[in-house]
Amino acid sequence: NNVEDVGMELLRSVLVRTSSLKTLVLEGTLLTPAGASHVAKVLEQNSSLTSLSLRRNMLGDIGTRAIATALKSNTTLLSLNLSLTHTLVDGARALADALRSNRTLRHLDVSGEWSANVAVAHGQFGNRIADEGVRVLAFALKTNSALASLDVS
Repeated sequence: NNVEDVGMELLRSVLVRTSSLKTLVLEGTLLTPAGASHVAKVLEQNSSLTSLSLRRNMLGDIGTRAIATALKSNTTLLSLNLSLTHTLVDGARALADALRSNRTLRHLDVSGEWSANVAVAHGQFGNRIADEGVRVLAFALKTNSALASLDVS
């Protein structure tokens, strides 16, 4: 389904008030940074969501930063999938910064390195956090003992 940014804005108004939803999968729903900002509002206000997948969306660093900022105050999310979201080094830095204060996230997936095969297979760019992005995420783990799984493949 193509939820897109407008659909996510509509969903946000409901999701911020629900207390039963545990898992939200928005894979390949054509979200952009604008849609990510709506998802970030959900993360800031929803107290039941434990798993979120935004895989195969064009969030870019702006969208990833919005999600990372929300992670700083979120106390329920255990698993976050940001694979194939066009996250670059700045997005990795924002996630690393969030990991310094977030004590609940257990699994973070930023996999999906960009390649021509990824672009053809998924119709979009993969992530390109490069060595610097991996380095800042690894450094953040020094102060975060909650994260048990980090996928940067």
